[in-house]
Amino acid sequence: MGSPVARELFSHNAKAGHSQAICLLHAPKSSSGIFFGDDPLDKIFVLFMVQMIVMSLASRLVYLLLRPLKQPKFVCNTLAGILISPYITGRRYILQKHPFPRYEIIVPKVYAYFGMTYFLFLVSVKMDLTVIRKNIKNATIIGFSSILGSFIVVLGSLLALHPEDIPKGFPQCLMAVFLSLTRFPNVAYTFDELNILASDLGQLAMSSSMVSEFFSWLWIVIRIYYRQTLSMHSTGAILSTIFFITFVLFALRPLIQALVKKAPEGKPVQEVFVVMILVGALLGALLSDFIGALQIGVLFMGLVIPSGPPLGSTLIDKAEFIVMEIIFPMFYVVIGAEVDLASVGLEDLEQILPVVFVGLITKFAAGMGAALFCRLKLQHAMLLGLMLNVKGPFDLYTFLKWLRVKEIGGRHFTVLVISQLVITAIVAPLIDIMYGSYVRINAASVDKSNMRGLHVTPRNHELKVLCCIYNEENVPGMVTLLEAMNPTETAPLSVHIVHLRDLIGRATPMLVPYGDQLRRVKSKRSSHIMQAFDNYLNNSNGAIKARAYSVIAPFKNMHEYIYRLAQDELIPLIILPFHQMMTDIDHAEATSLRNFNIKVQEHAPCTVGILVDKAVSDSMSRTTFQYSIGVIFVSGADDREALSLAIRMSGHPMVSITVLRLVIKSQDMDSINVLEKRLDIQLIEEFKLNTVKNERSTYLEIAVQDTEQGFAQIRSLRGKHNLIIVGRKRKGAMSVFDEQMLNWSENPELGVIGDYVSSADFCHGQTSVLVMQHYSDDIKGSGRYICGDYEGEYLLRRSVC
Repeated sequence: MGSPVARELFSHNAKAGHSQAICLLHAPKSSSGIFFGDDPLDKIFVLFMVQMIVMSLASRLVYLLLRPLKQPKFVCNTLAGILISPYITGRRYILQKHPFPRYEIIVPKVYAYFGMTYFLFLVSVKMDLTVIRKNIKNATIIGFSSILGSFIVVLGSLLALHPEDIPKGFPQCLMAVFLSLTRFPNVAYTFDELNILASDLGQLAMSSSMVSEFFSWLWIVIRIYYRQTLSMHSTGAILSTIFFITFVLFALRPLIQALVKKAPEGKPVQEVFVVMILVGALLGALLSDFIGALQIGVLFMGLVIPSGPPLGSTLIDKAEFIVMEIIFPMFYVVIGAEVDLASVGLEDLEQILPVVFVGLITKFAAGMGAALFCRLKLQHAMLLGLMLNVKGPFDLYTFLKWLRVKEIGGRHFTVLVISQLVITAIVAPLIDIMYGSYVRINAASVDKSNMRGLHVTPRNHELKVLCCIYNEENVPGMVTLLEAMNPTETAPLSVHIVHLRDLIGRATPMLVPYGDQLRRVKSKRSSHIMQAFDNYLNNSNGAIKARAYSVIAPFKNMHEYIYRLAQDELIPLIILPFHQMMTDIDHAEATSLRNFNIKVQEHAPCTVGILVDKAVSDSMSRTTFQYSIGVIFVSGADDREALSLAIRMSGHPMVSITVLRLVIKSQDMDSINVLEKRLDIQLIEEFKLNTVKNERSTYLEIAVQDTEQGFAQIRSLRGKHNLIIVGRKRKGAMSVFDEQMLNWSENPELGVIGDYVSSADFCHGQTSVLVMQHYSDDIKGSGRYICGDYEGEYLLRRSVC
């Protein structure tokens, strides 16, 4: 009876009251077929396939039903495992011919532990310990306070209630510790699903959970020491653990780093190395399990893998889907098989539930109190307190280990699982709802008196521009556009260059200055991009300075970093690259970049320009810089932003500008706000005054009967300019046309006119386009901007520069 399988069978028989166990060495594994009178469900392999199919279908069905209630996958999968367990693992309730050990659950258990091993490995691969340095003080205060407060209360509750299935002494202390921890794997797993990884509070909660994770490693070592019966065994276990960690950190880590350095930039690591590392993770788990430190072994094996590209991202890309969607769901089948709701009585609930929920409330209060001490707002502190109570599969894995070593009984295991299920079912939707309020509060806190547009930025002051770069193809167009903005000593440019990098193989997103990035996230592509801008700065005759960053985040919430940086630095203009002009990206990347651009347009607290770069780089390739710009002006805030940029560019001695103003006679002038009309006229007069002696600038005002004639005049710009600047939306009759034609546009984020002039039909796609959109007071950024009272008064009283 030495094998783990035999011990598993014997333990099940002992629970069931049987004194004998049946050896499964000759247990049927595959079916001979129903035509031979064989029952396929009597065979382990067939039954295992049924379990996988039923679990997959059940989890998807439960997720579909509960997703409107904002329930995370953890809740849905656990509930699915509990609901189906009597039918696929407890067949003794249906077919009485199997009164002996439940061999049906042995294979799923092996599969589940295999999935959990890789789950821990992949989470640790994504874990970036350098992120904690950003919030180390606050994270330590909040993490330690929540652990300590909850531990004291939970331990006191256990000592007072004396649950009968939990041994007194160290097991009670151990349970109090692990019920008080906020586990990083759970936080990363849940936050990614809730799409809050990129938020400030999300990052602070992640950093606090890392502090908590360090405490858990310490207690795992203490637990290993405690479980040994002889002092010699205890010393051997501790020394073996230290030796394993030392070997991984100082022998295996340099080897892997050398492998990463040899990988070509922008290309994934060869599959043979990926397979070696995945097999090596199992080998590390095997060796660490020999000394009773499986969790520490797997986590450290993952931590030595450099997160992000090329190795970390390749591992995640190759393994995560199979692990999380195919292998790991069987873990919930095992959890469901051990949950026995019928065995739980009122006394069990009275002994365990108060401990769990008192610990929950204490951790919430301690985390919130520590957050207030760190000078967070009350609403933010409450949200952070909820984030620290996130539960997940790692908690269930811990309970399963306690059950296996008899530190808790089956009834208390059931109560603990159900309590974690209920807590997450309540906490996760609350976080989602409160985070929406958190975003709205932050948006509402934006000082509207700050200058957030080009037309309210004085022409003779420094202009701050945030340029987003995805790859090297974007650099020439951005550089040429910056040069055309006429940086001078009296009106210099301050450029914030941000390299956009998708978050793959990393759990924690980040925005890092380029200098820090060299130490933390090495990237040859970033180096090439920054070197190109550095060359421009060194060779430019204009007054221009730059700061470089890399943002590493999922595209679904990367926009949060961009508009937060624009808000913090009071940047009035963001320039984004257009996805269709890049040849070095695939369809998925193009779709992600397009969605990113749209989200920036919706949320940015300033003007956003999308640069459709087609031939801009030709201007810089010449010995002498020459640039021709056309501006289409109708009416509205977006068109005013386009004309304001043109006014700034008009001072450049090598830039020629033509402004085409379309006046539609059929439009109802009353439909345009009086203040809007006055602002339009004032800005046009400013352009005329600034360019009265400038032969390179031309103003054309053309009256047209309808939008059809308007587009005919726009076509007259074909082939005459390097760049056309246009607003995304406008006022008056043209706005009605915009609304009618927007559904027919291939790229609505460019607007109707912007989409037309950037198409291949217009000048055969040889003219670049810059589409400008002013920020909206609407948090969702509808783009239907109406000038506010403050802004209007400021503009009307501002002297023309």
